[in-house]
Amino acid sequence: MIVVSALASSVCGQSLSREVLSTNGGHQTAGGISLSWTIGETVIPTFKAGNSLLTQGFEQPESFIQTEFISPKPLCAGSTVVVSFIASGIIGSGNIFSAELSDQNGNFSSPIIIGSKESNSSGTIDAVIPENTIAGTHYRIRVSADKPMVIGRDNGIDIIIKQLITWYLDADGDHYYTGNGIVQCTSPGSGFSSEVLTGGNDCNDANHQVNPGMMDVCNGIDDNCDYVVDENKLVAAITLLRKQDDCEGADMVLAANNGAGIMYQWKKENVEIPGATNRHFIAREAGSYTVDETNDFGCNSTAEPFNISTNSLHAATVTPQGSLDICVTGGVMLKANGGNGFSYQWKKGNENIAGATNKNYTATIAAKYKVEITNPNYCTMTSESIEVVKSCKLDKSMNEIEHAKLLVYPNPTNGAFVIELHDATKISTAVEIQMFNVLGQSVYLNRIQMSNGMLQQEVKFNATFAAGTYLVKVTVNDKVFVEELVYQQ
Repeated sequence: MIVVSALASSVCGQSLSREVLSTNGGHQTAGGISLSWTIGETVIPTFKAGNSLLTQGFEQPESFIQTEFISPKPLCAGSTVVVSFIASGIIGSGNIFSAELSDQNGNFSSPIIIGSKESNSSGTIDAVIPENTIAGTHYRIRVSADKPMVIGRDNGIDIIIKQLITWYLDADGDHYYTGNGIVQCTSPGSGFSSEVLTGGNDCNDANHQVNPGMMDVCNGIDDNCDYVVDENKLVAAITLLRKQDDCEGADMVLAANNGAGIMYQWKKENVEIPGATNRHFIAREAGSYTVDETNDFGCNSTAEPFNISTNSLHAATVTPQGSLDICVTGGVMLKANGGNGFSYQWKKGNENIAGATNKNYTATIAAKYKVEITNPNYCTMTSESIEVVKSCKLDKSMNEIEHAKLLVYPNPTNGAFVIELHDATKISTAVEIQMFNVLGQSVYLNRIQMSNGMLQQEVKFNATFAAGTYLVKVTVNDKVFVEELVYQQ
């Protein structure tokens, strides 16, 4: 009788080599196929005690491990890999299967254990490729057992292992990346680069002309990713430095604002002045001047027009607003000529009048007055003197000499007041009451009767009257009495 059998068992085994004990028979292995045959006895009992196993007759068992296909390919240093294997024959209890990695040439003379698992049957091992693994294209992986000591067959195909690489997203290819790097051995996708890049913080990875290495130009975009748009923009302006000829003529030195790399073009009446391309410009004619400014960053700006008038640069004049006689209005308003940025100082004779620094001044004392005017370029001119006169007796002491006394009360007033005049001669006659504003304009006129040297008259301000100082004038025959009145609203 000839018996042909193929045995594979997952039971406790003994560390025995392959051997046939029969009258005749043999064993052959080819590839993954094992064929055993014997001639002679058909059955010899097997004895087992604990982890010990004794088989007799026929053949002793053979343990065999085949490592299967490895996926994925290629592998990354530091990455995980699942190693599948098939184990046949007798594998002992408490066995440890170990996944082993060859060197870059596929040699297992010094294998590296990359994962292990306690088992006595086929399965998988979760393994990790060491991070310091050298890149190569001929690696192999095999699985070995320790109970019994069995060195399995490797996976049969060369494995490519690549080192870990940090990948950066540089979608626009300008060598500046956005976000954080991704560490793996293969590209995460489109736009990622493993090259040594210039830097990160690319605020617009869709535009290669926007990154931290660009120069910021005036285009409404943050070109250099510093979160400031058009940081080199210009704001052109003109400053008057001084009169070229000591304030006696119209020549003026104009200056544009300063800055690195600024180019200038001066214009008069919006027409370019040939050759006027410096920061400073001497204006020798009246007119409207401006300047166009451009810098190296493509920014430009035009200054507001600066107007020059030859007549207003060095003239100082005083014009009286009405009569120069204080007796007519009680005060003479004097008006100086005006101009942009002019300042004033009024003088009585050659002495400054304290606090008299407005364009207009009201004189209440007879004297000669003039004004000193300073323009924005610090040139100062003084007007001709103008004389204010007094043809009447205005002060109280003179009224008393004439045996009369004029009273105006309350003073100041907020609308109504009383005029009283007492004359020691007990005269009875017609009286004229008149009131003037600071411009010398008559705002009130009334004629009433004075009886037995006594005059008392209530007057009310019109609602349209402006607050200020008014002059009350009372005329009795050839005598004139004057008193100042302050109206407060």
